[in-house]
Amino acid sequence: MREEGIRPNEFTLATILKACCMCFDFDFGRQIHAEAIKLGFFLDLFVGSALVDVYAKCGEMELAAKVFSFMPEKNVVLCNALLNGYSEMGHGEEVLKLFHRMSECQMNLSKFTLSTVLKGCSNSGYVKEGQVVHSMAIKIGCELSEVVSCALVDMYSKCGLVHAALKIFENIKDPDVVAWSAIITCLDQQGQSWEAAHLFNQMRDSGVTPNQFTLCSLVCVATHLSDLHYGESVHACICKYGFQSDNLVRSSLITMYMQNGCMQNGARVFEAMTYQDSVSWNAFLSGFNDYKNFEEVLGIFYKMLLEGVKPDVYTFTGVLRSCCSLLDVAFGKQVHAHTIKNSLDGNNFVGTALINMYAKSGYLEEADVTFNRLINRDVVAWTTIIAGYADTDQAEKTLSYFCEMQREGVKPNEFTVASCLSSCSLMATLENGQMLHSMAIKAGFSSDMFVSSALVDMYGKCGCIEDAEAIFQS
Repeated sequence: MREEGIRPNEFTLATILKACCMCFDFDFGRQIHAEAIKLGFFLDLFVGSALVDVYAKCGEMELAAKVFSFMPEKNVVLCNALLNGYSEMGHGEEVLKLFHRMSECQMNLSKFTLSTVLKGCSNSGYVKEGQVVHSMAIKIGCELSEVVSCALVDMYSKCGLVHAALKIFENIKDPDVVAWSAIITCLDQQGQSWEAAHLFNQMRDSGVTPNQFTLCSLVCVATHLSDLHYGESVHACICKYGFQSDNLVRSSLITMYMQNGCMQNGARVFEAMTYQDSVSWNAFLSGFNDYKNFEEVLGIFYKMLLEGVKPDVYTFTGVLRSCCSLLDVAFGKQVHAHTIKNSLDGNNFVGTALINMYAKSGYLEEADVTFNRLINRDVVAWTTIIAGYADTDQAEKTLSYFCEMQREGVKPNEFTVASCLSSCSLMATLENGQMLHSMAIKAGFSSDMFVSSALVDMYGKCGCIEDAEAIFQS
């Protein structure tokens, strides 16, 4: 068209941008953006909406928002494009802000708008806001529409409200595969795995074909039931529907087989994969960790690096757990170097695993340095460093960290209190021990096995035998 010298109009550009959107071609979309500016169509509503859609679908939300802000007129199509982008990216607050602006402008809120907002609430765990949108759907009269009903099932399912999700689901005339998958996943995650398996049978009887997400959920059902026979029947079902090559499905199968103790079957599924991503490597690695084959885990991690797969948070925490169990601080230090290389040493999960590895191996100085580099130190990180010093009989350092933890406003858990009490036992400091005892009572930890054992030990070593006996008998 361009070679023949024909000048494209706004509809041509909007159509090309729609094609870019469908194949996630960000670079070509930017070229069309430049063309739209050159031809004077940038402020056209159709072109603008298509541009917002391209940038949003490609995850470039800043560019999408920028184009949106330049539009002189904003209709529901344009707003929906931006809403959908925020929703897909899990930017729940931005979804709600834009939706509020749309409501204030008295835009005609379609069922697609409401379903997009519900998806945003679902991805961000905003159940109260989702319930408000639900009431709006009832008011508008589109609660029973398929697209809104399925979005409601998904939202309530992901927020853990099983009864609300089931109630909506039962009123859907013809639930689609998304609704079926959402309710099956919801039941399984809430500990109702047999009910989830039964629902899958109902889904097949209704003529709905499962997709890869349904089958992943079903593999998780088999994993949670610890039913290898059922898991193998699910595997056969996966092959029947042609999803045996899907990476997400295969990773779920690896986890299922490994957690059921079938290492060979898990390894067979893993090795049959044409492309092994970090998820599949983590599933494979985690299986050996769960069965305490720690040396095998280190070998898998080494192979993963040789294959050029980039380790993530889950990889590092799994490998460090094995290093900790083997007291292999030399390999642990190599893993630490890789966490720095991947800019994950400041991550709370990785950082806590590093602290635990160093502390359990007796390298308290390294544990200290790692702890102080953490950006956001949560109760788990504090407890790990406190327990590390308590286990090596460094009572003063233990109590010093506990005081610092309180100054930072982090609430201790039962393990923190038990570790500090063991330090009070070593120092025979009754006053600190009594303070921790009252704190344990106030927090509801006094009946905890670890805390009560530490209290008995502390009072006994401080010479308060009657108090120790009273706690022991309670």
